[in-house]
Amino acid sequence: MLLAITCLNPTTLTYFAALVLGGGAGPEDPGPPVVFVAVVFAAPASWQLALVAAGSAPGRIVSGPRGRLMTTVASSTMVIGLAAATALSR
Repeated sequence: MLLAITCLNPTTLTYFAALVLGGGAGPEDPGPPVVFVAVVFAAPASWQLALVAAGSAPGRIVSGPRGRLMTTVASSTMVIGLAAATALSR
C-alpha cells in the first residue's frame, strides 16, 4: 500500500516525467538515473513511514478503554455545546 501511495504522489510523478523527458545521463552512464529513482521513491516513503510512526502512539492511547471514554465525553460535550450555541443564536 505504501508503494502505491508513493506512486500516486503527484510530486513523484513529476520527478519521473522530468527524468524521462530530460533524458538523464544517457545509456553509457546509468548510475545517476538509478540513484535518482531510488531517492525519489525513498523520500515520500520515509515521510509516510514517519507519519505512520507518529500516529501509532496516539492511536494506541485512544483505542484503549480510558481513551474511548475520553473521546466519548469530549465529542458529547462538543455536540451539546454546538446545540446550545445553535439554540441561543435563534
